[in-house]
Amino acid sequence: MDAAAAEREKSFSAFVASHRERAIRLAWQCIGGDEAAAEDVAQEAFILVYLEGFTVRECAEVLGKPHGTICSHLHRARTLLRTELADLYERMEEP
Repeated sequence: MDAAAAEREKSFSAFVASHRERAIRLAWQCIGGDEAAAEDVAQEAFILVYLEGFTVRECAEVLGKPHGTICSHLHRARTLLRTELADLYERMEEP
């Protein structure tokens, strides 16, 4: 990752941290819904790790899923969240 990309990532992370509640609601909507059981696992993993403070390993134990599966669900949730927040972030950067 070049310096400019690293700075954008740092800035984006700070933005998400400062808008945590909205980010959580957006993430819940992105990974939520009543679609499939896999989505339920993604929601549960998101709650346990990002809201309740569990480690990924602890989350995997609680949900009875492999560590790698939980990592995949969390990665998907973060990717979806980043996509949803990107537009808002770009609008806030405009003068």
